Amino acid sequence: MKKEYDFSRGRRGAVIRPKGKTRITIYLDDDVLERFRKRADAAGLGYQTLINQTLRDHLGEVEPPVNEETLRRVLRDELQSSGRPRNSDVTTRPLSRVLDRDRANASVADLVALASPLLQEVVNHATHAFIRCQPNATGEMGVDLPVLILYRHIIELTDAIEVLLANSCVPPAIPLLRSSLESSLGLQFILSGSPDEFRRRARSWLCVYTHKRMQLYDLVEPDRVVPRKKRKGEVLVEPVTAREAKENLAKSLDDPDLAPIEQEYERVSQRRKDPAWYSLFDGPSTLRDLAKQLGREDHYTHLYKHWSTYSHGGDASAGFTASSSGGVAFNPLRSPENLISLADLAVHLQLDATNLLIQKYRPGENLRTWYLEEVQPKQETLRSFRVEIETEEW
Repeated sequence: MKKEYDFSRGRRGAVIRPKGKTRITIYLDDDVLERFRKRADAAGLGYQTLINQTLRDHLGEVEPPVNEETLRRVLRDELQSSGRPRNSDVTTRPLSRVLDRDRANASVADLVALASPLLQEVVNHATHAFIRCQPNATGEMGVDLPVLILYRHIIELTDAIEVLLANSCVPPAIPLLRSSLESSLGLQFILSGSPDEFRRRARSWLCVYTHKRMQLYDLVEPDRVVPRKKRKGEVLVEPVTAREAKENLAKSLDDPDLAPIEQEYERVSQRRKDPAWYSLFDGPSTLRDLAKQLGREDHYTHLYKHWSTYSHGGDASAGFTASSSGGVAFNPLRSPENLISLADLAVHLQLDATNLLIQKYRPGENLRTWYLEEVQPKQETLRSFRVEIETEEW
């Protein structure tokens, strides 16, 4: 790398535009887009590539220029009918000053063009890390499974956050970020100790999870048949009742590796009902104590508490602002406010989780080059973006 670069003639943007192609924003019916995605997946293509090929084929057959009406007709003719309901099938239309989906998506199109590729990059990379790390698992009873479950959970949450932000649904992403932060703390706690602490903490997570599953079966009539998961191609197993399912879970706690954990759980449960898994063996008694022990108390104080207030319906700040006339100006639904910061935080949590997993199962693997080339430039571009918020005074 050079020590200095000349950016005086540079232009801000998410990516370098490929020659011969132009990025545009166009609205397609949901069912049309879904059908193209399905056909593209089956053909091993990107759905945008398939749309481009369809239009190119059509242009080879007709002389008149393609306008918006022709474009929509071509795409529909290609896909035929779809089972998804179209907007015309919805009787009630939203009040536009409260919810204008098209306007909301159009207003954040440039911002989403920066945030979505960044989030998708870290999620896509995480899926590879998830698979790469599994062969290096210890194979010990109840040790690696909680780590992989927590990491997969964070991937799933980050992916869902990208979907919400891409549709300008910013505040609803907060509960997912809250859950991602909590899972991140748990993952770090398990992986930050000595080898013995690693085993004990992972098995503590599994023990408490098993008890929570057993408690769920207590809410069901004992003789009621409960559904059982079955992977494709597996032989269907005999159905079990809620009582039998609970008994099977209880038997799993008799495993010699889990027996000491179960004894500790019973001891702590006598003092505190439903103890947190990290509180076993004199661990942190609360999530705040856990964050403090991990050196992340500021995450709990400034992020988790605020996100919890919103998640439990106690935060009104996302709903309105004070207008210039002194009245109340309600923000429209799907406001882009805080999209940049939430996307940045989601990326941060996912990167931290990936780094923890790699350090444990693939020590020595270098993520720096990937981060500097694929993530950091997108982060810096996103952080420099400025968003203007529109409000309606009611």
